[in-house]
Amino acid sequence: MSAKITVQLLGQRKFAPLLVAQALGAFNDNIIKFSLMILTGYGLLKFGSIPDRYMVPLAANTFVIPIFLFSALSGQLADKFDRTGIMKIAKAGEIFLMLVASAGFLLQSTPLMFLALFLMGTQSALFAPARLSSMPYFLNDDELVPGNALISGSIFIFSLAGSLIGTLMLVETVADTYQFTATGPIIISSILVVCSLAGWLSIRLLPPSPPPEKGLKISWNFLKQTWKLLKFVSEEARIFRPVLGIAWFYAMAGAFLAILPTYVKDVLYLDNTVVAVLITFFSIGAAMGAVVCGVFATRKNSLLFSIVGLCLLVIFTADIYFLSNNYPVVDYKTAIPFISDKANWHLMAAFFGASVTSGMFVVPLQAMAQRRSHVNVRARTMAGSALMNAVAAIIGQFALVYTGAINLSVQSAFAGMSIISLLGAIYMIRSKLKGAF
Repeated sequence: MSAKITVQLLGQRKFAPLLVAQALGAFNDNIIKFSLMILTGYGLLKFGSIPDRYMVPLAANTFVIPIFLFSALSGQLADKFDRTGIMKIAKAGEIFLMLVASAGFLLQSTPLMFLALFLMGTQSALFAPARLSSMPYFLNDDELVPGNALISGSIFIFSLAGSLIGTLMLVETVADTYQFTATGPIIISSILVVCSLAGWLSIRLLPPSPPPEKGLKISWNFLKQTWKLLKFVSEEARIFRPVLGIAWFYAMAGAFLAILPTYVKDVLYLDNTVVAVLITFFSIGAAMGAVVCGVFATRKNSLLFSIVGLCLLVIFTADIYFLSNNYPVVDYKTAIPFISDKANWHLMAAFFGASVTSGMFVVPLQAMAQRRSHVNVRARTMAGSALMNAVAAIIGQFALVYTGAINLSVQSAFAGMSIISLLGAIYMIRSKLKGAF
């Protein structure tokens, strides 16, 4: 039944334009984000004397900080005004933001590129609560898990495409030194503008999504409204539990993506093409895990997929950690010999397994949080969830800083993921047995 629903949703006006717009937005986000992470990680963009080790999390967090700053306002707007209208405005604004980003790439300007990333985070803060709260309006209970699976799967795949472009098209090795490619900035700039236009045209096809509380008075008190968002999320355990699980997924994803360039450079002693390979495994695997949920999970058994996914994630992240200790130094630097070398297949399988199981873990929780949130405050509840995700991503993205501060190896971050995931799995199993989740 879930497989049939998944296929049907792809052709429905209430869902397909949203899927396309979200996917293209994720594509653009990740082009900019990974371009900055690679350029800062390999020392081609700098802010003064800030070390490369700190530039990577700085670039990553420039995107998520606006979500923390503006979620309170965006949640109120999505409960007061038509949510489709808000998404149309956000997508129109994305066109301007891509022009700013294009100027940053063409001029190789660190300030402009960081400004573009910050503005993209602001646009995402406006778009996300409207999108998340509109899905239970457009989709019935049986469609929520498949719908979230399709959204998540498309985000993973398009994020992969964006991250590969950002990782591979801007940096090349010449005489053992890293430098900008000649044509990369022009190609990337063109792609960004075209995709932003396509996303805006797509979202214009989505039907209206009426707000539940038109009389809501907008409050500009940032601290007060942020506190209210967290109250909406935490007042009921049945809402807070899945939201907390989603936040943990974002923390892990943030840590994974932030440490990957340094991990490949300093642990494996390889170049950015291997970063692209591991990002590919992560994104395709997470998309596969999401699709598995969409095809096989139902409202009744979806929590089981989350529990199984988290238990397997414990094993795979621990495996990555142990494999990475004393990893042998090889006489090649690039992706093709890395993939061809059978000695690396175990490590690649561990990365792929971790990504599949993380996709299985998060999708049912997303549907659960949407379904359980109260209609009149659903957008603000989803904004509270987005806020928690942003905070979790910030925490995760400083994994390099944590390990460096206490003189731990880069790969020890994977041990931390495994331990915390184990604690989460134990909690979920105990809660499920008690009927409390």
